[in-house]
Amino acid sequence: MTKEEFLARLDADGVSELRVIWYDLNCVPRSRAFQRDSVPHVLNKGVNFVKAMISFNSFDAFPPGPMFDAAGGDFFAVPVLSTYSRVPYRPGVGRVLTDLLEDDGSPFPGCPRHLLQRVVEQYRALGLHCLVAFEPEGYLFKKTDGHYVPADSSKCFVLDGLDQQAPLLKSVVDHLRVMGVEVEKISSEYGPGQYEVNLRPAEPVKAAEDLLALKEVFRAVAQDYGYVGTFMPKPFDTLPGSGLHVHISLWNGDGSNALDDHDDEYGLSKVGRSFISGMLAHARALTAIGSPIINSYKRLLPGSWAPAHSVWGFANRAALIRVPEKKRRARVIEYRSGDGACNPYVFLAALLAAGLDGITNGHPCPEPVNQDVGTLAPEAFGRPDVKMLPRTGPEAFAALEEDAFMKQVLGEVIFREFLNIKRWEYDVLSRYVTDRERAVYMELI
Repeated sequence: MTKEEFLARLDADGVSELRVIWYDLNCVPRSRAFQRDSVPHVLNKGVNFVKAMISFNSFDAFPPGPMFDAAGGDFFAVPVLSTYSRVPYRPGVGRVLTDLLEDDGSPFPGCPRHLLQRVVEQYRALGLHCLVAFEPEGYLFKKTDGHYVPADSSKCFVLDGLDQQAPLLKSVVDHLRVMGVEVEKISSEYGPGQYEVNLRPAEPVKAAEDLLALKEVFRAVAQDYGYVGTFMPKPFDTLPGSGLHVHISLWNGDGSNALDDHDDEYGLSKVGRSFISGMLAHARALTAIGSPIINSYKRLLPGSWAPAHSVWGFANRAALIRVPEKKRRARVIEYRSGDGACNPYVFLAALLAAGLDGITNGHPCPEPVNQDVGTLAPEAFGRPDVKMLPRTGPEAFAALEEDAFMKQVLGEVIFREFLNIKRWEYDVLSRYVTDRERAVYMELI
């Protein structure tokens, strides 16, 4: 789409305001809104943001020792015209995502979108094509007297849940379709008011942006219905957590599935086993990226349907990496430990890079674990390769810091600032005293 075609599209869509958006390392959408007559300037120059914003944590505060401060200059968010869509639930509003560039036009090294593009190009150089489908879980809550309560009493995969929220869920699907995002299915999940949305497979950058659009729409539509929509990993200790499963398939240039081998016991090719081996080799570092907040580790508990061990398994939902049965579907690999707090550009770049490391450097692939690993201690397996994933944020952040390969993949800016932001955020939140602590200790000690 040319700039002229883009402007004509805005006029045809009746857009009077364009939101120019980028996502920071906390997956917070940062944006400026421009009136229609200012858009040509935005397309030519981009939108300046102070580089220090890449160092913001979730509180919009700087951690100690940020790489960028008020004297660090600006980067420029340049619209990617192919990402444009109307915002159908806000009349007269459009949105467009951006690449982050330096003043000289080179990529800003803190740009999550460019990070994922680089990894995808490495696959293309090997003649491999990636497709990704995200499967996020989220809750609908009502806020009553300052307290959050589930929006309904739905149970797992029941019709009642779909019926109770039918107008809201239909609005989400319809709005996403207008925005170029296709939903494959929606399920009433394990928790009351919890829903799972399966997005259609897409190329990695598009898949990440489809997930970002879903989060925007889900939260906005929930608000319009008087609810709070959230992808928080573990909103209540008494309710099931919300995960973010990632389904990945690899395809050869001739259109054949690169993960598939009919002669293998599990129908998995050498490329597929190598891909799994790479993700397992970097699983502890990947945990930090995919589960980046203190709340994440209240979900990743053994025996909770959330993976807590670095293993793979065939048709095994207790494993970190699941290879589903394939007779009724194409061969894919599912990575199961991430959650909605991650930045999907960064998480997916790290996942794909880890898999590529396995393919190109030949990490040995261990045997699968085809039992409920979450109910057993690692020593019960008698296998040194079966290890626990990090149990806390600091443990995960240390694993990421020690992973030289991941440091190279992420680059100095994203690697350093991600760790700086998340460590400080974890430290701040760990100081808060909860109602549960008071209930247990106040009159006991």
